[in-house]
Amino acid sequence: MPTNGGLANIWHKLKHVKIEMKDLNRREFSQVDKKIIQGRKDLAEHQELMRDYRHDPTLFEQEKILKLTLEKWCLIEESIHRQKSRVQWLQLGDSNLAYFFANMRNRGAQNFISKLMNNQGVWIEKEADLKKEIFTYYRSLLGNANTHLPAIDDLKAPGGDGFNSCFFKKAWTVVGDDIADAVMHFFDSGTMYKPVNCTHITLIPKVKNPSSVKQFRPISCCTVLVISDNIILSHELVKGYGRKGISARCMLKVDMQKAYDSVEWVFVEQVLVHLNFPSKFVKWVMECIKTVSYSVRINSTATMPFDAGRGIRQGDPVSPFLFVLVMDYFSRMLKQLKKNPQFKHHPRCAKMNLVHLGFADNLLLFCRGDQKSMSLLYKCFLSFSAVSSLVANKDKSSIYFGGVKDDQQQLIMEELGFPKGEMPLRYLGVPLSTKRMTVAQCQPLLEKMLGRISSWTTKFLSYSSKVQLIKNVLFSIQVFWSQLFVLPSKIVKMIEATCRRILWTGGTKISKKALLAWDKICLTLTAGGLNILDIRT
Repeated sequence: MPTNGGLANIWHKLKHVKIEMKDLNRREFSQVDKKIIQGRKDLAEHQELMRDYRHDPTLFEQEKILKLTLEKWCLIEESIHRQKSRVQWLQLGDSNLAYFFANMRNRGAQNFISKLMNNQGVWIEKEADLKKEIFTYYRSLLGNANTHLPAIDDLKAPGGDGFNSCFFKKAWTVVGDDIADAVMHFFDSGTMYKPVNCTHITLIPKVKNPSSVKQFRPISCCTVLVISDNIILSHELVKGYGRKGISARCMLKVDMQKAYDSVEWVFVEQVLVHLNFPSKFVKWVMECIKTVSYSVRINSTATMPFDAGRGIRQGDPVSPFLFVLVMDYFSRMLKQLKKNPQFKHHPRCAKMNLVHLGFADNLLLFCRGDQKSMSLLYKCFLSFSAVSSLVANKDKSSIYFGGVKDDQQQLIMEELGFPKGEMPLRYLGVPLSTKRMTVAQCQPLLEKMLGRISSWTTKFLSYSSKVQLIKNVLFSIQVFWSQLFVLPSKIVKMIEATCRRILWTGGTKISKKALLAWDKICLTLTAGGLNILDIRT
């Protein structure tokens, strides 16, 4: 056991705890399914015995014990599968084991990587070649540089040490003092024990059938912003882009390539210093960033770790705050651009002195529809890109014109190298349109909202859990989408029809009539309904 204290001491203690917990799991929780089968058998035999000795009070006590034991093992089995399935909205104790198991299998199938296409356009299928391709890509991306606990969900994936937040919450009375001492030791010494910062990268598919490494989103499993106003304002600014005779205007939608993974450490440090953060605080932050190492998880196995050379981790609670400071530097650069007399504002932004809207790595840039203004705006972004290493993904970025002549559009696109975009566009996950949203424009939105509720795995849910799922989906529609847009009445009817079919049949196909009218179901429990939200009101 090390004697130097601090995070190293905690790390080695947790390694020993992990060994003991694995041994405990083997002794107490192995073959749970067999224990359930045996428990049901014992209970059935005991109840047969009670037929002959029905007046013996001891038999009733023994039956109660057998029932409690069986219930305990059923809950343990359900809890194991719930944690593996990552289903967070559904509670335990409602016999949803089949649903958890189906979700677990579904997640495994979706995340399994069977083949990829390399940079030469050659398909790779062998496991060793797949690991080499992915490892090489992320070591090149992350390993090279150009010269609060209660908020974490219990079911979030554990880091490389194997402990999730639930362990620390439950065992805080035992481990709390040691962890607090280790953190204080870090603050005093300013040095991070490197193994603590070893991070597993889990690859999440961005598209349905990914064909290359770039189509996966790397999420860092570390050891343990108001959106609505942004969307509404951007929606107001794109109105009228399709009209004739309007004043010239341009909007540049920039998709930053691997934003979190590309930020230079030197740049982050300089931003913190120039914002006058205390030097000791800057040292703590940079120590946490620079001691990171990565190990990529490919089909449930991890590669050898490699040291990071740049980037901040997606999944690390501090990363969003650091990225906001990085983007704040760009906002300051744009403020300087406004002082240039050659730069002209977007017609609807001049009074607000607005040049850009940004949320995390989603960026919209606005200016008047002339070549000079657009050139100055893009050069400002290129200057920011040069110091931060954040570059635009031109395949996903585009320019939107309103009232700009075709020859001017062509000149601007040739200079910037971005394609012309067409409305509606997707920003922060919702469509922005120049007109009132049509049923066709809402269709992808509808499919995404109802994707979970119409999944094939919902057929395994119990009746009460279907009600819970419907409430969860309809509530998310009410608190988010309905506050941003007026959904067409046809879309509302389609949502209700899908929910009605799920409730009565467990599927999306019409197989029998509803047993109760939908408006009755939406009544409160005291009025004889199920208290489901009516999104029409």
